Amino acid sequence: MKPKAKVMKTPKMSTAASAVGGQSGAGGSSSSKKPEKAKEKKSAAPAKVQKVSKAIEATQKAKEGDALFQQQRFEDAIVVYTAALELDGECIVALCGRGGCRLRMNRLDEAKQDLEKALSIDPNHLLALRDKAEVALKQDDYDGAIAAFDEKLRLAPVDGKALCGRADAKLRKGDKTAAITDLMMAQRLGYPGAQEMLAKAKA
Repeated sequence: MKPKAKVMKTPKMSTAASAVGGQSGAGGSSSSKKPEKAKEKKSAAPAKVQKVSKAIEATQKAKEGDALFQQQRFEDAIVVYTAALELDGECIVALCGRGGCRLRMNRLDEAKQDLEKALSIDPNHLLALRDKAEVALKQDDYDGAIAAFDEKLRLAPVDGKALCGRADAKLRKGDKTAAITDLMMAQRLGYPGAQEMLAKAKA
């Protein structure tokens, strides 16, 4: 009898091996995704640095506006504050400064817009609260003025100017008793003009 020829069997690939093979083919995208994410992180980093750099530049420019504000050169100051806001639209110094200029130039609606934007960024900003109250007072919005002065005094209770401002709003609204209380507190703090306002309120 002739010996039977041995048939060589081809070994089957395990499912694990085939899975690995699949990953290296179409699944090669998983390894390609990692470099893509790395690229995204790299591109985000310079953008963040640029944003911080612009914010710093905007604050520096806004301080130039503050110097003009102190000289009561309000038109010139507005130009500088606006340039600062073009660099960083959320620059608090520039928003408050421009709002303050517009208040003093009786551009009340524009002032209110600047100050409200500043307060949307920082609700406890004392300067923005004070000027917002002054804008409301000039617009005969006595309730709005009192509300802003209330918030200012909640944060800074010994502010004689805010006490007198709130007293003024209360007097115009007809609440003489509450106004006198505020003026007496302002007088005790030694705020200039409080005594004169108190005498008029009592008359």
